[in-house]
Amino acid sequence: DRSSNWELRNKTEAHPFVCMINTAYNHTTSLVFHDRTISLEEDDLAVVKITNPLKDVNVLETTTCTSFRSAKVNGTIISYATERIDNELLVMITNQALVIMVHNVPFFVNTDLSDGIWHTLCFSYCPDLDHIYHLNIFIDGVDWSIQREIDSSGTVNIGNMILGAEQDFTGGSTAVVMDQFAYFVGDIANLNIWRVALSKEELRYLSLTREICQSTVTRDDMIILRWGDVLSYGTRSVVVGAMGDNEVCRSLQSKEDMKLRSELFH
Repeated sequence: DRSSNWELRNKTEAHPFVCMINTAYNHTTSLVFHDRTISLEEDDLAVVKITNPLKDVNVLETTTCTSFRSAKVNGTIISYATERIDNELLVMITNQALVIMVHNVPFFVNTDLSDGIWHTLCFSYCPDLDHIYHLNIFIDGVDWSIQREIDSSGTVNIGNMILGAEQDFTGGSTAVVMDQFAYFVGDIANLNIWRVALSKEELRYLSLTREICQSTVTRDDMIILRWGDVLSYGTRSVVVGAMGDNEVCRSLQSKEDMKLRSELFH
């Protein structure tokens, strides 16, 4: 049956396993990308599950970039859970704030991103010797960075990632328990995760330019999950316009990229 096939592939694939799950009926459905974008509709209760996206990686610091457009006031864009921590990494928007959780500790950015337009978010975190976590956050080129003291002894390791809803626990089957309030409705694109904390200059650049849309980006050798792989590894996926840009990429001015890079890095 579908569940058994999913379990078999989950255990045997060397790369992350990507599937669309209709949580209302608990079965996988076709994963369709239009212009390199995942669209999640309000009536579908569908999410994208990425099993072991950071396979065999234990890291103390990471960088995450993604583009999104919300059609709903509240929703979870990224939920990464391990067996030990349910909110190892979480990105959620509300009508009052962007919420980023690291090792179950929340960071709040007081800005409303549920406005129906495309935004690009890039953030990195790493601890210093005094156990202070520095969360560098850039949204569309604006610096919203935060620092806070939290337990920095844990590492990000093997787990499951959900795009479009918050996990109540991480598990190995298609039965994924979700918080109905936290379903994301809208579009998600250009998700990339690095195993290092990029600099503020790099984060600002990525959140402003078309480079986030390209197959090779800043510090490419340090990427542990790239958007191109999510598109490639989707089970029964249908990729529409995969070689072209998505809407957020087309809206960014590529002719300004080199000028901005020169200003930021020199």
